[in-house]
Amino acid sequence: MKRKGQITFVAGFLAGAIIFGGAAAYAAGVIAQPETVSAVIDGRTATLKGYVIEGHHYFRLSETSLALKASGKDFSAVWDDASNRVVIDTTRGYEGEQLPQTAPAPLTGGYGYAFSPLKTGDIVSVSPVATSKGSVGGDYKILRGPEDKPWKTADGTLWPNAALPAWQSEWDSYPRLTFPNQPPVRFTGETYGFPYDTLMVFNPYEVERMARTIYKYARQNPLLWKNHDPSTNIPNFTISVEITNDMGPHTFYPWRDWEIEKFVKSTGGGTVIRIYAYDSYNNGKFLDTEYFMK
Repeated sequence: MKRKGQITFVAGFLAGAIIFGGAAAYAAGVIAQPETVSAVIDGRTATLKGYVIEGHHYFRLSETSLALKASGKDFSAVWDDASNRVVIDTTRGYEGEQLPQTAPAPLTGGYGYAFSPLKTGDIVSVSPVATSKGSVGGDYKILRGPEDKPWKTADGTLWPNAALPAWQSEWDSYPRLTFPNQPPVRFTGETYGFPYDTLMVFNPYEVERMARTIYKYARQNPLLWKNHDPSTNIPNFTISVEITNDMGPHTFYPWRDWEIEKFVKSTGGGTVIRIYAYDSYNNGKFLDTEYFMK
């Protein structure tokens, strides 16, 4: 997704995560996954904390400098907040790291991404994609974003400030979700004499909500666990982030916990649970976030 005036932020978030560290990031369809790597530097074994992005390893400047310290080849790498740049000085050694003062963090989840909902005034550059209904491209201006049309979740919390269910440590051992590189899709046409210009934007934050809620209720269905025993903590189901043509009957909005609970409790073992969520806009105005499950 390309937003005018926000490209720098997306690139900056990834760059900041790679240079200075922090939680895994997801932006513009790219996942930066934290990873610790063993390296040999001048015959010495060192441990480097880095990120894997599309199969390539990237290491933090501060970690690289610290690993070089034993050989005397380290350098200073700090963030200059005033000039918004990293300053590297090879005449000085490792001096720790100075974290930048950043804007409020985007919404983040446990699977390594960052997501910022569109705001009123944003412009989305859309490329047409091949679908069964066809789509159109061009610039799409957001005339009313989610912040101008708040609605409440089932527990009364205003979206998009509803916190995700707390991440549980045992979920770290479950199969990881893969988030698709899904660009916005735009459709135009006319129905019952009224023109429409619809934009659908993939929302990984709400997909994360769906996944965590599935995990929360899965323990109440023995069929979803190895040997029908939830205490094994070995799930007999997988979650796939995708949308299919036959997910229509399983669509709901706004968010309702019990929709997930009902589905999970009636699902058999060996199941692939397909989930998806997107923000829907019509004629530039935010409508709702829609949830799909199969």
